[in-house]
Amino acid sequence: MVSLESMFGLSETDTELNSIVLLPMSQLEPYPNQPFKMYTKEKLVELSEDIKQNGLLNPLIVRKIKGRKYQVLSGHNRLNALKLNGEDAAPAIIKDCTDNEAKLILVQSNLLQRQELSNREKAEAFKMRNDALKTQGKCKVNQLQTLDEISKTEKESSRTIARYIKTTKLVPELMDRFDDGELSLPTAELIAGLTESNQNKLVELISDGVSKINTKQAKALHEIDKLNTEITKKDILNVLEKSSVNKITDVERVKNALVDEGILLSDTIIEGFLETLNELKYLKHSIIE
Repeated sequence: MVSLESMFGLSETDTELNSIVLLPMSQLEPYPNQPFKMYTKEKLVELSEDIKQNGLLNPLIVRKIKGRKYQVLSGHNRLNALKLNGEDAAPAIIKDCTDNEAKLILVQSNLLQRQELSNREKAEAFKMRNDALKTQGKCKVNQLQTLDEISKTEKESSRTIARYIKTTKLVPELMDRFDDGELSLPTAELIAGLTESNQNKLVELISDGVSKINTKQAKALHEIDKLNTEITKKDILNVLEKSSVNKITDVERVKNALVDEGILLSDTIIEGFLETLNELKYLKHSIIE
């Protein structure tokens, strides 16, 4: 199990009981623009009840900023739960750290402690940690080494982490669709490679009722984008319509082959299989490149 010391670079004396201090709520400030979602009201109430019964098992991690103020690096939800319980102070470990170290503590604590993270949270967290590591100079040789450093403590490969980071270039509307699961990671990565202008055109067409974008369509748009600075809406529609016709043909071909074998599957299931195959083909091609 990852220890508090190894997670945040604390010495053993930093985590002794006498270094945990009670800080007034009025002196605690949240980390600005942190990418992680706060608990829902229901989950926060559940946490507050647990704290009432068992106490706060893990203190907050904070750093001193201006005056008598402290910035919360780890424990935003715990802090809100304590406030919900009417507490006027919170137990915390004060960490003396730079801006980059503070960012690393924030990101790593959430990546390690949260069981479920959305696509957006993963993408923003990986990017924050990647940027912090590069600025800090931990990995001085190349970008791949920085990603390898991150993958050591994550369940994702360095390639997958790189893909998540690329998706941070999605315009907000498309990031929302990626976050909701409407776009797969390979599809989102390809679309993120389009210019902002071309992404916005795609958003307009999706808003007009264009169906879900798959990896094959995204790859075709990506190829056009590399040749032309600006893609017209007609270009996008041509790609989507051509792909739709091919998809129907592919579905019918697979369906007929299965019927010959005495296997009956719905069009939806077959489409899902074909989309998965397209994603695997893209991932294989990316690895070879």
